[in-house]
Amino acid sequence: MTETSIECFLTPKDSLNLFSGIQIPDGQEITIGRGQQYGIKDLACSKQQLMLEADSTDRVLKVRRIGRNPSILAGFPLEQDQVYFAKEGMTLKVSPEVEYIVTFREINNSKKLKMQSDSSDSMKCECKSSNFTWSKNPTGTVLCCETSDFNFVYPCKIASFDLDGTLISTKSGKVFPTSETDWKLWHPSIIEHLKKLVDDGYSLIMFTNQAQLEVLSQYRINLFKNKIESIVNALDVPFLVLIATNRDIFRKPAPGMWDYCLSKISGKLDKDSSFYVGDAAGRIAKKPKKSADFEITDRLFARNIGIKFYTPEEYFLKESPLEFKDVNFHPYEFTVKEYPSLNIPANPSELIIMVGCPASGKSYFTEKVLVPEGYTRVSRDELKTWPKCREKIINAILRKQNVIYDATNPDKVTRKIVLDLCKEQKFANVRSFVMSTSEDRCIHNNRFRQLVKNSEPVPHTAIVTFFKRFEEPSVEEGFTSVVKVPFVPNFPNPDHERLYKMYLLGKKK
Repeated sequence: MTETSIECFLTPKDSLNLFSGIQIPDGQEITIGRGQQYGIKDLACSKQQLMLEADSTDRVLKVRRIGRNPSILAGFPLEQDQVYFAKEGMTLKVSPEVEYIVTFREINNSKKLKMQSDSSDSMKCECKSSNFTWSKNPTGTVLCCETSDFNFVYPCKIASFDLDGTLISTKSGKVFPTSETDWKLWHPSIIEHLKKLVDDGYSLIMFTNQAQLEVLSQYRINLFKNKIESIVNALDVPFLVLIATNRDIFRKPAPGMWDYCLSKISGKLDKDSSFYVGDAAGRIAKKPKKSADFEITDRLFARNIGIKFYTPEEYFLKESPLEFKDVNFHPYEFTVKEYPSLNIPANPSELIIMVGCPASGKSYFTEKVLVPEGYTRVSRDELKTWPKCREKIINAILRKQNVIYDATNPDKVTRKIVLDLCKEQKFANVRSFVMSTSEDRCIHNNRFRQLVKNSEPVPHTAIVTFFKRFEEPSVEEGFTSVVKVPFVPNFPNPDHERLYKMYLLGKKK
């Protein structure tokens, strides 16, 4: 009797051949997107667009959009980084021109073996060592590796380390490793230092950002796990390794991995004795021997969590600290706690033209301050087109309502369109409210909003472009007055306030 198994396929919607298209391995994540491997040529599809994993037992396909371009499942747009489950027969529109049907079919094992490539055979790579326990945090975005002899020692003193450039470097001498075996200990003295820390009662933790794991296949993830096990075996001390695999709150310099580590501690933490060692310290170039650090995230991470910081040279080699270039923006530095006098609501009615960068607090200000005073809000983001906004503004003017035009309006050209409309309607009572939020603050706000709302951030280029185009509004343009509106933070709870006052990004935005 021929043995059979259930296999999952993405079958092109216009194809009659149920075994053409893309085969999805059972229980293994794969990434599909534009490129030769899957024959997808649509430029509206990212090279890494969807992450897929089949469950042939339940006949469902797990789908996660990782690309920036839209995809649609059964008529519903997929939000980025959200997990969806596609049932058999559902239509998966990867991009506007690429559409598949989710199909599960029974095939015999001999046919299955022929369909498997050498690369799929290699996906059998697994982590088999009994000396390590692997797990994930509740969100699934932090990989945790714990040696069998690891325990927190109380009172708990934490000696924590970055991985690349701190505990290891590449054997090849290249900046990035060429393979999972391209590593060596950063310095021969590391093992001696770590063993002394254990003897002194320290718990050893590794915090490392590895966002590339988010889009890798399970096979490649297992190779990385094997690399971690090999490194920890070489270090030969008890270790807890935390690996941030996403660009969420667990990615340094944000404090998520530290907070998750603390959730595992049941006793008292000796924070004064705890420290963190990392190479992303913002050090400036000292030619010819020392190039500038690529980032400052490790130094900012230590600041966020409130423990001492050392570079590998300072800690392992006892070298003197080198000069470093600090960030220019410090998120906790804001003094304005309330808005100035705004003379609202106006009588007779007025039009307020908002001017502000994305993530400047502009829309929050209009919704929480102006709308409660009876102003009609006309949002370009919501209505999408100027003709729709124009119609709504005219209706409000004719009804003698106070109205706000909520758009970025960075320069004279964009504001003139609205001012000309007011001239056509013989409406002269027009003020400009300008958000005075700095560019760095907008970038920080954008990242904060992404973390607390788990939402897609405004593209960084949108913020940079606003400030490149920005022209300060003036009464000469036709405004009766120009009012500067400061950014006033408002926090629903202490946890949000604590996070907001921390460094959430490094030099690279």
